[in-house]
Amino acid sequence: VGVWAKDQSPLQLYNLAGALGTRYTREQWQAIWNVYAGLVNLLDYCVGELIEKLKQENLYNDSIIIFTTDHGEMLGSHCLWQKGCMYEEATHVPLALKLPGQTQEKRITELVQHIDILPTLCDWLNLKKPSHLSGVSLKGLIEKAQPLNRQAIFLQYDGNGALGNFQRCVIKENFKLIVDIFKDEAFFELYDLKNDPQEMKNLAFDHYDLVKELLNLLIEHMKKTNDHLEIPEKTYDEFLADYFPFRV
Repeated sequence: VGVWAKDQSPLQLYNLAGALGTRYTREQWQAIWNVYAGLVNLLDYCVGELIEKLKQENLYNDSIIIFTTDHGEMLGSHCLWQKGCMYEEATHVPLALKLPGQTQEKRITELVQHIDILPTLCDWLNLKKPSHLSGVSLKGLIEKAQPLNRQAIFLQYDGNGALGNFQRCVIKENFKLIVDIFKDEAFFELYDLKNDPQEMKNLAFDHYDLVKELLNLLIEHMKKTNDHLEIPEKTYDEFLADYFPFRV
């Protein structure tokens, strides 16, 4: 908390999260964390009230309960406030499902996405799935440990309503590639989530072939989904030429 990582994207200083976050001391972040912890405690209490009511009405055992959130909170990690970035604190959100008749806990480590929730519910409730759904059902993964066989997952951020800054991200196995874009500037970040879970060591300067592989996957996905943004393949080479001489 309160630490700007080596080779972290300087373009984040153009955003509200970076412009505000870099101004706080660790003591000020401590006060903010105290308030956040209080809000988490309140939410925990409210969820407990809902579950207790379901049990009182004899509905709990037959209920499907999904606990998730739309985003996380940086809370000073990477010197950032709020969200608006692709770091794990903002994007790696909880997803917990309580299913009818479930008696044992099961933890799944495979990469899943919010777009998987609707097809999963359709599967569990025997409802016809709309053909245009982007996600996949997790029912087989949960019940029988059937792998999803996904090549990668993708994340997208388009800034505020003015579309002033953009970020695109691809995660494959343990590696995450982030492309941070502001106007005609682009900054690349590559992290090994297994060995560097706090994303403090940007590997984008040292693993050319891996970045190119992930970037090609990202570009292909953007074209397939008619992304309004375009990342030319030469962008990575231009990034290296622009930033490599200034590394310390």
